[in-house]
Amino acid sequence: METRNVIKLRAPQNGCSDAIFDSLIAGKNNILGVMAGGTGKAYVLCDIMKRLDAAHKGIRILQLVHTRELIEQNYKSMLKYWPGAPCGINSAGLGARDYNSQMIFGGIQSLYKKSKDIGEVHILGIDEAQLIGRDANSMYGQMITDLRERNPKMAIFGLTATAFRTTCGWLHKGEDALFSEIVYDYGIGAAINDGYLTPPRSKSADFQYDLSGVRKNSKEFIISQMANAIDVDAKTKSAVAETIAYAEKNGLKKWIVFGAGQKHCENICAELRRQGVSAESLTGNNTRGAKRDAIFMAHKRGIITALLNVNIATIGYDDPEVDFIVWMRATNSPGLYHQGCVRGDRLIDPAIGNLPTAQERLAAIASSAKPHFHVLDFGGNHRNGTLDEPVVHDKRTSGLGDAPVKICPECKEILATSVRVCPACEYEYPESDPNIESTASTEVLLSSQREPKWLDVTNVEYSLHRSRKSGNDSMKVTYWCGIGQYYKEWITMRHPSGRNWWAFREPGVSLPQSVTEMIKRAPGLPKPARVQVVKQGEHWQVVGYG
Repeated sequence: METRNVIKLRAPQNGCSDAIFDSLIAGKNNILGVMAGGTGKAYVLCDIMKRLDAAHKGIRILQLVHTRELIEQNYKSMLKYWPGAPCGINSAGLGARDYNSQMIFGGIQSLYKKSKDIGEVHILGIDEAQLIGRDANSMYGQMITDLRERNPKMAIFGLTATAFRTTCGWLHKGEDALFSEIVYDYGIGAAINDGYLTPPRSKSADFQYDLSGVRKNSKEFIISQMANAIDVDAKTKSAVAETIAYAEKNGLKKWIVFGAGQKHCENICAELRRQGVSAESLTGNNTRGAKRDAIFMAHKRGIITALLNVNIATIGYDDPEVDFIVWMRATNSPGLYHQGCVRGDRLIDPAIGNLPTAQERLAAIASSAKPHFHVLDFGGNHRNGTLDEPVVHDKRTSGLGDAPVKICPECKEILATSVRVCPACEYEYPESDPNIESTASTEVLLSSQREPKWLDVTNVEYSLHRSRKSGNDSMKVTYWCGIGQYYKEWITMRHPSGRNWWAFREPGVSLPQSVTEMIKRAPGLPKPARVQVVKQGEHWQVVGYG
């Protein structure tokens, strides 16, 4: 009989646990749950494992992750959630080598060559599943192959905050994808709207690094070339001065700063100290084990203001008091950018997340000591999209190569950025308007933070549009908003949004039965005095009428 623990999970946690548990019990395999960073994946993992044991007593579960910090965190969460749980740790970094417990929390580096020592596994759970590559010879590839040789029916589930990789796109898309479907998706936008995470504020720094000569390898900037381009004393001084001024203006007390390599981090650290800020550099080459733990602890205790690193203080580093993320490097990885930024999204008071309604949680966040976390970007990293709408490179569709994808605003189909007309619903993206440029210096981190603007309409034109791709017809509506300024949208009765568009303008009247009829009747529709437009990527979209 299934039992739940006395520790009360929040609604999103229960939703994810239910979706994965129910899917596994129903015989599904290779499934993925997506939960925003900071919403409590560790306890979701514990709940799933406990419920599986209740449903199938003695079931053997192996939980893999890539860092000793996360292994220890998940193991301790399990003992807190389920005291006496039949579990152990297998991690060289933690000095523990348990091969025999019913449930093992293990490190992939420690175990991928020793799967035979574990024996038969019924369920493999993978935390931070975005780190799994598609190469069968990778550590995860070898481990899964070996485990399935012993038990071909072994089921796999994964948990992640970012269901994509820079090198291969979406984790559940493509012939060689490990995961077959996402059974639960609770992203950062929903978590912020529901009051479970702190909302961001972001600024593109006044000083920006010039990356014009920096080459890329597997889509990411080559770190050595980037360091050569930006690790210049004058640039470091300028960036540090702007960072300090921004922090002082906004009262920010605990920072994570990302640099381009060990030497760059050390130079930033030295300049911060010279300008009066306590700082430590944390890099893989010079800080390991006890020294790394000591630096992390000093930062958490507030002894250190700024923690410098390349990409260590990302996945697994959890400190609710972090309120300032600084990018003194560039990245072309939406996953790294996302994981770095969300180090600041934890609630300053975790009890806020237990309030019964979203309205109460949001009010408590707004009145807390950390109503927002801030991101200052010197590397133009908004190239990676917003935190809730990342620019993902997807190879799942033949012929698209490495082109980044976009999401159709009408039907949510994943499309290459070069596609002008959605093949699923025939939505046509507006043409870029070269006469209108955004002058705002602030880059949004959430799509909901893009601010639409209202423009007066001087004239409206209706014309026939035939899709070059599908051959289907629609009515093109052009709103003229002054000399040389116009915005377009495409209306079709084949889509609910088109039918709603027409019914709003001509209520109680039968809808047109053809595009020809639409164009004939359109001049009799009321003309809006204003339209509201918002820039979506490189294009402008009409989102409101007045």
